[in-house]
Amino acid sequence: MSKKHILIPLGFAFAFAAGLTVPRAQTPGGKVGFVNVQEVLASSPSGKPINDLRNKANAELKTLEGKITPLQQKISSGKATAKERNDLSTLTQTYQSTAKKYEDQIKQKLTPVTNEINRAVGAAAKAQGFSVVMDRGVAASSGLVVYADEKGTDLTQAVIKQIKK
Repeated sequence: MSKKHILIPLGFAFAFAAGLTVPRAQTPGGKVGFVNVQEVLASSPSGKPINDLRNKANAELKTLEGKITPLQQKISSGKATAKERNDLSTLTQTYQSTAKKYEDQIKQKLTPVTNEINRAVGAAAKAQGFSVVMDRGVAASSGLVVYADEKGTDLTQAVIKQIKK
């Protein structure tokens, strides 16, 4: 059998398979919604302790950065003493361990709140007929969504109401 006789049936098979899948992909049926998760978290009673902890972590880390930056500059210029190099190493280790400590604490507090928000998103989406809901911030920053009508797709307030129930 020649290559031409093999390719023609394969071409028909591909066209048939594509014909079956394309119309389904274009069938209207599901609504896509968006939620500003940071706004929901800030509005949640459980979100305040997390935001307070984040603010505390940021303040402590900023203080450490204020000590690290001048030492890095001095070392870069070649004018640092051995003690200053040692101080930079110690401060860098302190910064990393402090960041890890706060990251673990935030993650521990965030897990139950995330589950609560996810349940509220699901309930609000189901009540309003949405089949897919995305975090607005993630969708915008990733370039995943190019256009979305905010009025018809924003579930943020419905999720906040659901959490406060």
